[in-house]
Formats: sequence, structure tokens, C-alpha cells
Amino acid sequence: MLETVLSLPPERRADIGRYCRERVLDEANYLLFALAFRWISALSLVRNPRSRRDVPDRIAVREGNGVRALKLTSSVSKLLPRLDFREPEVKCSVISDPWAFRAAGPYAFATLAVSPRYAPREADFIAELFQEYVQIEQN
Repeated sequence: MLETVLSLPPERRADIGRYCRERVLDEANYLLFALAFRWISALSLVRNPRSRRDVPDRIAVREGNGVRALKLTSSVSKLLPRLDFREPEVKCSVISDPWAFRAAGPYAFATLAVSPRYAPREADFIAELFQEYVQIEQN
């Protein structure tokens, strides 16, 4: 699905209703979609140190043993240059120790994924704790 999204001009990509109807947007890939929509200019990824690696090699721009940026690519754009919209690199820092994370300033957006596919029900209380640290805007 990402190939399909990346082959669209950036201003036509964010058709969220379509992706939900087609059941291709979910808690496992929402971040890839947000990157493809160009909604993210920098990312601090605070991860569970006991989980598998979160950043796919295909999009990781590595520096030493770590990831310094993310860059989406499309095989379609390599075959058809007119569909190459030159995806930007997105600065990325991966924090493997959640207790070590410190923000130097306010963030424009924060997300917490709560998913039965990835976390046990016993971890649901974390969402309530998360709310104490972010301002929730209701639409």
C-alpha cells in the first residue's frame, strides 16, 4: 500500500477515509502513513527495549549503529521518474531506554499506540499516565 501512497502527489495522499475503508491503515503502520503524508518533520521514537527493532531497514538512514533519519522510497518512482516526488529525510532519534527520554522543548504532536496485537491488557493504564503529560485536543 505504501507504494500506492508514495506514487501520488503529496497533496493527494492523506485520504484517510479511503485507507480505513480498505482496511490498510492500522496500529501497525499508522506512522508510515504519517511519514508518507509528510506530516512529520522530526521523530523521537521512544521504544520498548525488549521489543524487536521498530525501524525497518528499508527506511532507516543509519549512522554508526544507530538511526539518524528515516527516508521513504518507492520502487514505482524508480521505474517512473514522473512519479518520484523526492521524499524528504525525516530526522529521527531512537530512544531505547524510556526512562532516559527528556524533551528539550514542547512537541507539536505525540502519539501512544495501544494495541492488543502489541501490548497486553495490563499495559492499558499507561494511556492514562500518558494523558497527564500531553494536552488533548478534541475536534
